[in-house]
Amino acid sequence: MQRIDKYEVLEVIGRGAMGAVYKALHPQFKKYVAIKEILADLAHHPEIQQRFAREAELLAQLPAHPNIVMVRDALVWENKLYLVMDYVEGGTLADVVKRGAVPSNQAVVWLDQVLSGLDAIHTRGIVHRDLKASNILLGRDGTAYLSDFGIAESTKQSQVGDAMATAKCVAPEMIDAALGRNAEPQQADIYAAGILAFEMLLGETKFRQVLSEIYALQDSSQIAQRWLAWHTDLSRPAPNLHQLDPAISKALAAVVERMMAKDVNTRYRNASDVRRDLAALTQGKVAMNEQHRPAADDATVPLSQIRNQQAARGPAPPPPPPARQSPQTPAKSKSKLPAFALIGAAGAGLFLLLAVGLWAMQRTLGFTVVVKGLAANSTVFVNDIPRGIPMIAEGKDSKSESEIRVTGLKAGELYGLRLSCGGELLQDGQPIKDKLTGQNGDQIVLQGRCTGAPAPTGTLADEINLKGPMRLVKAGPFLMGDDNGLDSEKPVHKVDLNYDYYIDKYEVTNRQFKEFCEATSRKMPANPFWDTSYAEKNPDQPVVGVTWEDAQSYARWAGKELPTEQEWEKAASWDPKATDADPKWKRRWPWGNTAGGGGKTTHTANVGQKSANTSAYGVMDMAGNVAEWVADNYQAYPGNQVADKDYGSTNRVWRGGHIQSEAKDTRTTTRGYHTPTYSDAELQQGAWLLGFRCAARADSPKVREVLPKK
Repeated sequence: MQRIDKYEVLEVIGRGAMGAVYKALHPQFKKYVAIKEILADLAHHPEIQQRFAREAELLAQLPAHPNIVMVRDALVWENKLYLVMDYVEGGTLADVVKRGAVPSNQAVVWLDQVLSGLDAIHTRGIVHRDLKASNILLGRDGTAYLSDFGIAESTKQSQVGDAMATAKCVAPEMIDAALGRNAEPQQADIYAAGILAFEMLLGETKFRQVLSEIYALQDSSQIAQRWLAWHTDLSRPAPNLHQLDPAISKALAAVVERMMAKDVNTRYRNASDVRRDLAALTQGKVAMNEQHRPAADDATVPLSQIRNQQAARGPAPPPPPPARQSPQTPAKSKSKLPAFALIGAAGAGLFLLLAVGLWAMQRTLGFTVVVKGLAANSTVFVNDIPRGIPMIAEGKDSKSESEIRVTGLKAGELYGLRLSCGGELLQDGQPIKDKLTGQNGDQIVLQGRCTGAPAPTGTLADEINLKGPMRLVKAGPFLMGDDNGLDSEKPVHKVDLNYDYYIDKYEVTNRQFKEFCEATSRKMPANPFWDTSYAEKNPDQPVVGVTWEDAQSYARWAGKELPTEQEWEKAASWDPKATDADPKWKRRWPWGNTAGGGGKTTHTANVGQKSANTSAYGVMDMAGNVAEWVADNYQAYPGNQVADKDYGSTNRVWRGGHIQSEAKDTRTTTRGYHTPTYSDAELQQGAWLLGFRCAARADSPKVREVLPKK
């Protein structure tokens, strides 16, 4: 009998991209276990061995939980790597999805159990990163178990080696880091769970019909690449489940839609919030015990492998327009679902196909820009926002060369493109002088020609002028939060901002915002307490009554962004002379650790008027003039155990306090929140005291334009 260490191997129960899974017997305990093997050719790679060692350490931290398959051992046997796990007698969720749609009440049960397991690991600082139907085991009693933590990551550690992912379920921000601004690591799991729920509620066949632009291919090897393009194309959200099948409630469809939101600022922030919204939905159970080999789109592989596959055949063609679906009778297949589910599926079949057809005709594919001839570490900025997926393609003389692919650009819209390395972009050998546009399905190929490298850190000026003076904040760690503050400020946690950035020295003024309004044909914000000529009479006071949307629009018009909470708090509280993340470098108020300079006043002051209200970075008015919008949604800090119904909502955060705040509420760690837009009534209740300032990364093209020349 074959053995793996002390375990007696009984049979192979599954195969995946990383190796086989065996059913085995523990000889002493007389207990079945599942043993996951890492393929021998991978096991000899130092990178895989490092990942295995990290995985074993990580899995030891997994909590005991009724919806998590526990890992019992990690071992090396005859130069191969193995993980020993509890054996679950049953099948996988992928087995069920292959047979057809899962009824909504049962789908909610399994989704909630999966989210319960995710919630447990997320609170331990662990992200699964490979959630998919084949990694959800179903016991004979119908319980769902989260399994296969082979590429799980600790949020406290950086990843070793190349990113591993399953193309169908990988979150946009894992593919294109530029889409991850303000993201939390666990949101990648929420996105994957949304894909899982979407597939579960439709069944595999209908799932592929709905996403026909990905699956309607003769060459199935390109499906993974099409998935990467689809995930990062923000103009192509997943269709609404209720519109596809009225049997799926609007409430459930809305939850799945928010889980699958490609914009991290719209997606749920944590699993507990999703579970809260699922709480009222029905329950049921289904049992099954079939097995299957993973499909081509179910393989967990390095993302670079998907990208580099194009080296052998050149760039993949853009996704074809979704095929119009003709009403037809779906083929019959065996199913172990309850009879009522089959009746419901048959009754909704014709409607589903018609809905898919209508939806397909209304979809907007957008166009893709491919920039060739760039170094691997180059960045393409689209409208001054870093975008693009680094790829490897076949170049001249069959030699591989790098390229950057930017997907999801809207047809007919104008885009300005720049390179982080300076230089220029050429189309058909001619420099591009104007903004670029394209039509649905276009693939525009450009050649990049760099003339220099981004300015090194040592040459950055302490202050620049980009629509107003901005102060430099250097890359490095700092401590965020206050254990002695409000519940939402806890716990203190280390944040490593690994990039240099600039932040406005002053709040945006009436004068500056008026220029924006005149350029964009907008109205100045209303003010219910001061007369209508307030802005004209006080051009150098901070603009107030600004919605979050208008603040964000101004920032982008000015070539900047709203600062993240982390960027804002570091600029307000940290000492630039800090050599480590010791609390001694933290200030409770911008000016120091003693209250003063804040407190209630009757009117805002001109920006920069109160020199005492200055942070160590030279940034002024960060306490008690106007409260300042930042980019983030309101959410709990990592490790925060205090419940707040507003965490994960669409509310946006403001920082800094305002003229009506007590001095204790103008601390550098104080947080508040408000809806991104508001009514006249809300304006009366305090929203009129909201203003903002902007930030910009030091490597952005707009900053490079204004940096002092050597």
